[in-house]
Order: sequence, then structure tokens, then C-alpha cells
Amino acid sequence: MSEESQPKRAAKAIWNNAETDALVTYLHSQCSKIGNGGNFRPQVYTDAATAIAMHWTLGPTKVASHCKNKWQSLKSLYHVIENYRLKTSGMHWDNQIGAGI
Repeated sequence: MSEESQPKRAAKAIWNNAETDALVTYLHSQCSKIGNGGNFRPQVYTDAATAIAMHWTLGPTKVASHCKNKWQSLKSLYHVIENYRLKTSGMHWDNQIGAGI
């Protein structure tokens, strides 16, 4: 397949801690806009991209799709940690060093 026939992919987002914190803070403030199925409405991600723009330092400017993907990734990681922490008997978890592995 030639390069011309392959679909273009969006540039990979590079997140800094300030952007991640601002995204979580903004989405938390928008909890009332969660639709059926437990997901935010598309406009919330667009607004989130605008809200975190002042924290941008590297990579492409974040757009709604970047915010949605980051949120889904954070949510997935949270559920993995909670499952480990709550359902794994005899295992240690610390919020600073994780499982210490």
C-alpha cells in the first residue's frame, strides 16, 4: 500500500502533568453532563480541550479526541488499580510507589 492510500493519523498527543491535572479537574466539574452509558457528551471534550490549552507545552495542541482518549486511558488505569487494591488479598498498594514492583 502506498503512503497516499493510507489514512492519515492524528499526531500523537504528549501530555504533561499540568494538562492531565487540568483535564481531570475540568471533567470532574462537568459530571452533570455525563450522558446515558456513563460517558461525557462530545461537547464536553471539546470544551475540555479549550480549558486545558493554557497548560500546553509539547506536541500538538490537544483537541477533543485527545481529551477523550486520555480520559478513557485514565479511567481504565484507575479501574485496574482499584481491582488490584480491593480484590487482591495479601498484596500491598501504595499511592506513591504503586505495588513497589
